[in-house]
Amino acid sequence: MIVVRRALVVPLLVVLTLVLTVTLVAQRVNSTLLSPGFHEEQLTAIGAFDAVHEEILPTALDNFLDEQEERIPENLEGIALPTDAASRDVMLEFARTALPPEELEAQAATLIESLVSYLRGEREDLDWNVSLHGVVDTAFLESGASGTAFEEAWTDLDLTETAVVGLSRGIEVPEVTGFETPADEDALGLVLGAERDEAVQWLEAELFTAVRELSSYFAGESERFSVRIEFDRYPELVPVMATALNTDPQTLLRDGFRLNSVDIQRELDASDDPPVENLEEARTIFTPAGRAFGIDDLQRGDGADPEGGGLDLDRVRAVLGPASTWVVPAGATIALWLAASVGFLGGRAWWSRATWAATALAAPAALIAIVAGPVAGSLVLPRLSDALAESKADLVADDSPWTPLGVRALDQIELVAGAQAGSVATTALLVAVVAVALGAAAVGRHVYATRRAEPSPETSEPAPLPLSDEVEEPARAA
Repeated sequence: MIVVRRALVVPLLVVLTLVLTVTLVAQRVNSTLLSPGFHEEQLTAIGAFDAVHEEILPTALDNFLDEQEERIPENLEGIALPTDAASRDVMLEFARTALPPEELEAQAATLIESLVSYLRGEREDLDWNVSLHGVVDTAFLESGASGTAFEEAWTDLDLTETAVVGLSRGIEVPEVTGFETPADEDALGLVLGAERDEAVQWLEAELFTAVRELSSYFAGESERFSVRIEFDRYPELVPVMATALNTDPQTLLRDGFRLNSVDIQRELDASDDPPVENLEEARTIFTPAGRAFGIDDLQRGDGADPEGGGLDLDRVRAVLGPASTWVVPAGATIALWLAASVGFLGGRAWWSRATWAATALAAPAALIAIVAGPVAGSLVLPRLSDALAESKADLVADDSPWTPLGVRALDQIELVAGAQAGSVATTALLVAVVAVALGAAAVGRHVYATRRAEPSPETSEPAPLPLSDEVEEPARAA
């Protein structure tokens, strides 16, 4: 009978090994992938937020300045942002002001918290609320001594003058006999004369007013906006602005420039591929209340295909969600029950059953420690390192503004993978040590109890009987 019982121990050990493995892995997933603090630590470790200011923005700006002539539409030919070092620093400072690291960190923390809660099954949808109100307010609405950050950058770069000079090159000036246009003079200067600089300043003021009006609307400070610029004061500017706006000069002179939310929505409705479908809905992201994004919005942005292509977060949730709720406690309970079953089947007395149970728990734990430690370190992690090296080579070849950050992220993934495997091995080894200690305690308790139950050599022999002479001698004396 005991042989049959002990034969049943083998399949139970196999099941126990699987259950213990799943439990230990789920415990690591629960404390890392399903922990918002873990992801924030990783972003901080690779310097993600500072990298936006120090690496991504400068590289993206340089790439844009190098390729801007190819991106400028035909109606704006002749206009280009200055590429000298001083101008570049002004543009970079404006971008950094609009996107402070604190804002990026806050948005990332909100996304991580929402996504982790969704994957843990604590909410039915992502409900990621995004508000870029601070960006609009800091860059286009907060006014300092020299205006808003946008106005200061625009003025420092002298972009109104650059635009006027570039656009006025196409203006036809009436021929004046015996007069040639100076090389350092533009056509608008010939038309306006001494009023040229005043006209440029007026145009810049109108532009700033329009930008503030539009920014107030998107920031939620007004329910609608209506921009209108009349050129009655300086009709000479009409040819310049008509070129920039790609419209008829006579119509612009008669009606002025008009733009409101209804016009923009009409243009969106007429477009075959609009950037947004509804202007009112799109602007909510810039209001203090922000806009809530669901899991479908995130998966569309990620390119996930519900039919099987891309990353399906619902499937990820189905796997990871239980790890945060019942897998770890249920796995631990089942593992202990299996170990107790092995003890009951393998032993006869209480101490032998305890020893069998402890061994049943220690052996799989030791095996897991070996697999997650030395075996993974020599077989699995090197292959992962090679795969990540290939990915890093592809990133370097792409030479995008995100390349340095991406390379550091891949390096961090390699470190985290090794650390997680090591953590599983350490936890498994701790389980094995505790199980061995409990088994040894059971054996020690049995040995101690057995020795106490044995008769002592000093008390186990009966006392010697007295000799007959010693007993009868008093009687004779009497």
